[in-house]
Amino acid sequence: MALILKNRKKKSYSVVVPDAVVRYRIFEGVRFHYKRVNNRYSVWTQGPLRAEMVVLMMVTKYELRLGMNISYSTEYFIHKDQLLPSSRYVWALGGWGPCSASCGGGRRQRTAACFDNNINKIVKRTFCSLWQRPKLDFEKCNTFR
Repeated sequence: MALILKNRKKKSYSVVVPDAVVRYRIFEGVRFHYKRVNNRYSVWTQGPLRAEMVVLMMVTKYELRLGMNISYSTEYFIHKDQLLPSSRYVWALGGWGPCSASCGGGRRQRTAACFDNNINKIVKRTFCSLWQRPKLDFEKCNTFR
């Protein structure tokens, strides 16, 4: 198995193999530590992060055939002074998305889009911060039979 560190807004990435001799990798100006203990893989950093990062897991078909169980957990801390909202790019709540069933009951979710206040248009969601994305509600729909 390998872990892939990716900058969410760029195409740059770094592949980390926790079995390797080197126990850290500097990526996007930040040192990421990693280890493997009893088939448990970990990656962490002291931060602060200079970009929004995505951690991907890459598993071989061989490992899947062996019955590898994949699960993950996250833990992070953000200092309140670092949560300054961007005034240019903001999340805008939209209407409801499509219903998951045409009849008999389904669910639909509220939509959200990234809005650029400078040009008054919706832009790619990578411009908006994931930390500030609103929680999207669900509701029942098409409950008739």
